Amino acid sequence: MNRIPNAPAGLRPEAKKYWQIVNKHWVLDDDALEVLRAACFALSRQYEAQEITNKEGITYKIGSTLRQNPAFRVEIESRKQFLIAVKQLGLDVNEEKRLPGRPPGS
Repeated sequence: MNRIPNAPAGLRPEAKKYWQIVNKHWVLDDDALEVLRAACFALSRQYEAQEITNKEGITYKIGSTLRQNPAFRVEIESRKQFLIAVKQLGLDVNEEKRLPGRPPGS
């Protein structure tokens, strides 16, 4: 049985779980692990920003001017970065045969 690489330090629990799930089902080379690392940090940022926007809202007022909460932009951009990284890895839960690497034990 292959050993699952440790998740990078600093990830939120949701991103650590994603790291573990991917590494449990697929053996990734070093380059793919680096892309997965980037995806997990983007996922962490997305959740962190989402917590802020859930608490503060996506907009705020300064005087009579309505402004977008900067955390909302971080949430959107982080989601994009995550999806780009997942696409680069070919991670599609509906089409496991297209994933990079090889299944553990092969």
